Amino acid sequence: MPVFFLFTLGNIALNSPWAKGYLTDVLEKKTGEVWKVGTLTLAANGVLHIYAIESQLGDGGVLVKHVSVKPNYLLALNRQLRFSEVCIEQPEVTLTDAWILEKLEAQVHDPIDGPIVATLETKKTPDREVVVGGTGSVADNSGAGSEPTVAVKKIEVKSNKSSPPVGNHDPTDFYESWLRVRGAKFNIVSKYGDILVIDGVEADLPVGGKNLTGGLAWNGLSMFDRELVSGGSIKIEKKGPILSVKETEVDFFGIKLQPDIYLGQAPQGPVFHIDMQIPEQRVEELFTHLDLTVGLSVDNIAGRMLLTGLVNHPFTWRGIADVRALNIEAKEGHRGTTAHFDSFLFRSLLDRGVVQSPNIQLRGEEVTLMSNGVLRMNGDGYGVVRLIMLPEKSSWINKLASGSGFFDGLRGTAMQPFETKDLYYMDLKVDGSILSPMMMLDKKTDWQPLWPAIIRLQSFIKDERLEEKL
Repeated sequence: MPVFFLFTLGNIALNSPWAKGYLTDVLEKKTGEVWKVGTLTLAANGVLHIYAIESQLGDGGVLVKHVSVKPNYLLALNRQLRFSEVCIEQPEVTLTDAWILEKLEAQVHDPIDGPIVATLETKKTPDREVVVGGTGSVADNSGAGSEPTVAVKKIEVKSNKSSPPVGNHDPTDFYESWLRVRGAKFNIVSKYGDILVIDGVEADLPVGGKNLTGGLAWNGLSMFDRELVSGGSIKIEKKGPILSVKETEVDFFGIKLQPDIYLGQAPQGPVFHIDMQIPEQRVEELFTHLDLTVGLSVDNIAGRMLLTGLVNHPFTWRGIADVRALNIEAKEGHRGTTAHFDSFLFRSLLDRGVVQSPNIQLRGEEVTLMSNGVLRMNGDGYGVVRLIMLPEKSSWINKLASGSGFFDGLRGTAMQPFETKDLYYMDLKVDGSILSPMMMLDKKTDWQPLWPAIIRLQSFIKDERLEEKL
């Protein structure tokens, strides 16, 4: 009876304003957000159960149905608080693009202390870039070599002090500990609809211990209302302080990727490294979006994307991307129009919260598209897109722009001739926030909103298909 009485009093104390306030204060310090907690219960086996955890994040938020926490009793006897298992059930996370950009902008004005830069230690090799058509997917600038750059899996964080290698060397890290997630849903939305939805997420992540293997799985992943993957799973491995993805190949929009992804612990927080290689391959894919169906085939595509930094501080992220392709053909399903391009080039660099894309090209004999631009962490950016066409092709763009009302107050036709009139072109300038970008057709329109114009184009294409019963 005394034990039962003390156990009951303990559960009553757990649900006191002081106990709940302590828990929400800890969560607030960790995340910078305000939290609410429902009921707390300590079971007879020593497992702590927490119900209805929620936080309002702008117009979105986080809602977790149930969390169970199992302490490490061996360490508890030594007055060390560690958990052998934390299980999060049915969490639902909804974030708006406006809230995300607001948080990113705050990082620009409140960077972490000290000149901290996450770097990847690699072998000494010449400067290299992706080429298409050689014996390997990565070759040096001269084209003579084909040996890919090999990365040594060791990240260091440079600061004013010494540079210790990544890894939690606390002896308690070698005690087995798991973070488990059951039935999670993640959603990023804008006022125009869903941007990213990941549903049915299940995870078993080893966050403590040595030589453990867990996994991450999901039932569906979609972007802009288009399903990318119906379901999938990857293996996660922990060796010492490093948590890494064990998959050797993944599929994205029909493109086979070879990932090298791992996570380590630094004094300033967790550090990640992503090395995504695209080996030379042929791609065929069917896209359906904005009431359009487009069949895409690429004879040869290759590339590489690198990204590294402190997980909790996007301002420290550094990245580079270089993707190239040959012989691209797109067939539009509405009228059966086919476009052929000889080559594609994409280069981009991320540094100190700024993404620079100095060279994007899609070149063909009849149609050529060239672009460059800058996007800052707070969502502001600018860029220009130049479209070049043969005279007979440019007339189709003029009709589409006029019929859909894509440009408000268009002066003349959308396409204008070069001096020789052998080619026609248009320069579309984009500026402002990514949430409400403005556009201007050079010498043809004033500045006007971009997203409403895209909605008008979508409605026009849909009405045309209905009229023609396509």
